[in-house]
Amino acid sequence: MWLSKPACLDVVKKVWDKEDLHTDGSDAAQKEISRLNRDDMAAGSRSHVKALEKELDRIHGLEEQYWKQRSRIWLKEGQEGERLFGIVIKK
Repeated sequence: MWLSKPACLDVVKKVWDKEDLHTDGSDAAQKEISRLNRDDMAAGSRSHVKALEKELDRIHGLEEQYWKQRSRIWLKEGQEGERLFGIVIKK
């Protein structure tokens, strides 16, 4: 299994080390998938690519959840802002 290969741990460490607060890791994972696709695809590489694609799907799902939550906050703040505006205008 790819998890038992030393290269897997190196790839995961590189991806996580490259992340900062403004990235979600998907760019690094996508670049690694592209690099592996360019290289000769040994059996271990194919399973590694599949694992990276699965991780990329997971990251995209988390990103979708994040933006959904943010949109709810923006909507709530917008409604409260309208209410405050109405109170100020009536005075």
